[in-house]
Amino acid sequence: MKRRSLLQSALAVSALIPGLTGASSAMAGNRPKGDPIRPARLVKGMTVGLVAPASPGSENEVVRFGIDTVRSLGFEVKQGKHLFSRNQYLAGSDRERAEDVNAMFKDRSVD
Repeated sequence: MKRRSLLQSALAVSALIPGLTGASSAMAGNRPKGDPIRPARLVKGMTVGLVAPASPGSENEVVRFGIDTVRSLGFEVKQGKHLFSRNQYLAGSDRERAEDVNAMFKDRSVD
């Protein structure tokens, strides 16, 4: 994977986490009906959750490089418990992947 692609992927992943958090509060009825969901912007020092809900990174070092890249941008990274798990072509078993995603939604320290 090229460095530029990895940086773009890391930024895209980090931008998704607040968007998902905003969606859950929107479903709770905290916004007027019909208004678009606008997640909070990421600010240095915020914590980004990192999980692999589908296929794993090509190599563990590529994932670690992505983590270091996100940290170098000023964010904290909370890794999913099964981030480095492998199950054939998937990033761990169905149960492990679901556990990681649900844990990040539940964790109030993840922005």
